[in-house]
Amino acid sequence: MKILIADDNQEVRLILKSLIEKIILPNQNTSFSDAESADEAISRLRRGEEYDAVIIDYDMPANGEGLAVVAITRERLPKARIALMSGRMDVEIGNLAAHAGADVALSKPANAQQWSEFLTGPH
Repeated sequence: MKILIADDNQEVRLILKSLIEKIILPNQNTSFSDAESADEAISRLRRGEEYDAVIIDYDMPANGEGLAVVAITRERLPKARIALMSGRMDVEIGNLAAHAGADVALSKPANAQQWSEFLTGPH
């Protein structure tokens, strides 16, 4: 599984990678790409990079927030699993995420079970 993690916080990216590699998808061929900003994530998508799953922070600097990344991901990779995460998740952000094309909106920090359901559950 190829996963893009778009978050301006390097620690969050490292924790997610470790959680996915060691607990959720152990013994699987999983590769990761990082994006520190919405601009970087959008650039990767526009270059045609392919991902099975994309995890996006709602609040990122540069070209706006994660909702733009969600919409472009859904447009470019219609079969990809898309998660939008936020440290201030509420119903409004959840609705915006769904409208933009996210499969799930998760609060930071999401637990291992939530990430497992996102990555391995029905799509």
